[in-house]
Amino acid sequence: MANNRILVASGHGKDMSLFVTNCFEFSSIIEAAGDVDLVAPKRRKRSFLGDKLNRVANKLRRVARKPRRIEMEPYVIEDDYEFFFFVCLNVDQLVDVPAFVNRQDKCRKSAVMLLEVINSELASQTETLRLLDTFDHVFAFSRHSAEALQQYTKTPCSFLPGGADCLATGPASLKTERPINVYSMGRRSEDLHCQFRSWSDEGDFFYVYDIGHGLTAYSLKDARALTLSMIRRAQYFICYNMMVGPKAKLLGGKDWIPFRFFEGAAGGAVMIGSRPECAEFKDLFDWPDAVIDMPEDPASARPLLESLNRDPRRVTTIRYRNMVEALRRHDWVHRWENVLVSMSVAVPAGVMVRKSALEERIVTLSAEYEYLINLLSNITPGA
Repeated sequence: MANNRILVASGHGKDMSLFVTNCFEFSSIIEAAGDVDLVAPKRRKRSFLGDKLNRVANKLRRVARKPRRIEMEPYVIEDDYEFFFFVCLNVDQLVDVPAFVNRQDKCRKSAVMLLEVINSELASQTETLRLLDTFDHVFAFSRHSAEALQQYTKTPCSFLPGGADCLATGPASLKTERPINVYSMGRRSEDLHCQFRSWSDEGDFFYVYDIGHGLTAYSLKDARALTLSMIRRAQYFICYNMMVGPKAKLLGGKDWIPFRFFEGAAGGAVMIGSRPECAEFKDLFDWPDAVIDMPEDPASARPLLESLNRDPRRVTTIRYRNMVEALRRHDWVHRWENVLVSMSVAVPAGVMVRKSALEERIVTLSAEYEYLINLLSNITPGA
């Protein structure tokens, strides 16, 4: 038997694209909690020509509604494990499950977490979805995705929300400087983006935004650290629901909670944008001012931000409440604990150690918040 009871696999080892950083972060938090061996196999080695031919073959297979070829290098599990957990970006990555050639022989229980599911595409992915039958449980990041997946597998499917590394994302102090006025990452309103760009061009307004899509990182660890650093140094963080952006037409009106909302709350930024139109958002982000809705007219954005800037008491409360609620219930370790309890696997001691660290941060922030609110109590908004 292995010294560690749990084997966690992640698809981030074969891809350095920025969109796999959530897989990297979740699996890293799991590993740090203890009793875990983490593996992230690399992409299969091919020649330049072989790689080009493989890409063409995968495109043709997609048109024919066939699974793409396995991209991950084969991984032979040497020890016996109580539990195998696969952190999977999306349904396409499920084709790599057979890369763990002896998983069912060496692991007593197994589960998979899908961080993104496009329900409208499932009917064309039925062959890939059969791989879900080889697991004991499937976790999906949205309720409606769990329900949709259940139609394609006999394996029980459950809702497991997204999360964040709350200790790394959030500043240790409410007084941390926030030199970035607005940080925009991912989905955005182009009209509002142009408005912020014009403010930035005019003068003293620091606007940080994406300049491309699907960028490749030198290091996922460094890429993640940079992103989190900007979130915790931003006054306002743009968070739009899935009805904004290119994927909206694929969703059939079914929204979910993007990771940006967990990250923005953990970082203590004031989140501006649009609330996800789903029941789970009302359950998981049920505190006042969790998201400040942006007006449809871009010209109304400046008056809104100026009114918030003139009310430091409200802004301080928003920052504090966002961080504390995230620390209390939206850290990745909370999700990992939910998985283990659902699978009747003993929770490692490291989970409680991290939860204690989260509570200590709450105590520190709460004491600081009381001090700051007392200082601000005599300041009239707009003064």
